[in-house]
Parts: sequence; C-alpha cells; structure tokens
Amino acid sequence: MQDVLSQLTDGGLIDLPTAERARAAWRGGMPLEEAVLEADGLTEERLLPALSEVLGFAFVDLDEHPPDKGLLSELPARLLTTYQLVPIGLEGGRLRIATSRVFDKRGLDELRLATGYALEPVIATGDAIRRALATHLGVGAATVQSM
Repeated sequence: MQDVLSQLTDGGLIDLPTAERARAAWRGGMPLEEAVLEADGLTEERLLPALSEVLGFAFVDLDEHPPDKGLLSELPARLLTTYQLVPIGLEGGRLRIATSRVFDKRGLDELRLATGYALEPVIATGDAIRRALATHLGVGAATVQSM
C-alpha cells in the first residue's frame, strides 16, 4: 500500500503530508482509498482514475458502459447492493465487476464464492455505482431478494 501512496505522491495527486495522514489512517484499519479521500479532500472522480492507473485496473464510466442487465438479474442483489458492485460483462468466463472499493476485497470474495465466477475487477465511482444499482435493481432489490 505504501508503494501506491508513493506513486500517487510521485504523480502529483497528493503531497507528502497527505500521504502520511492517509498511511496513518490505513494503519488504523481504514481502506486505503477512503484514507486518501479523507486525508486530502479529493473527490473519487480524481482519485479513482489515478488508482486504476497505478494498480493496472480499468476505469469504467458506467454511463458509457452500463451494467449487463442479464447478469444483474442472475447475480445476488443483496451482495451487489451491500458491497456496491456492478457487473459489466462476462468475457472468456471472467465476470467484469465494477467497484469503487478497490482495497476492500470482502464483496468480491463473497461474490466469487456465491457465483463460482472468476472476477475481473474494474473501477467506477461510488456515485455511478449507486445510480446504476438504483436504476437497474431498484431501491429495495436486496430486501425483496432476501425474502
């Protein structure tokens, strides 16, 4: 994680004091992306594309690449809404799944176990993910599925 902070610092996105505040918050148990956002006041729209470049993940605009409706109906809505995950497509047996929580692997791990799919995470903003889930699943999708 320190390498990620160094790369963000070297790239000019954050300064050294911000990196130190983020590092302290991360060591205290906060996911790294949240620690950086809190330490600097950056927006996800600025941080997540930079993280995607540093980590080698694709950054996806969900308005240009909407969720796969067939996959949305196939996957557990509770997991998608709880962990803010959006399926983008299925390619070569790998499920492309958008997340804004790059360093929180719980949702991806649970989805992998629940579906048996190999996952390819991509990054999207939390706002875009929430809009996509609300539009395509509806507000109460997780509640209805759990009944």
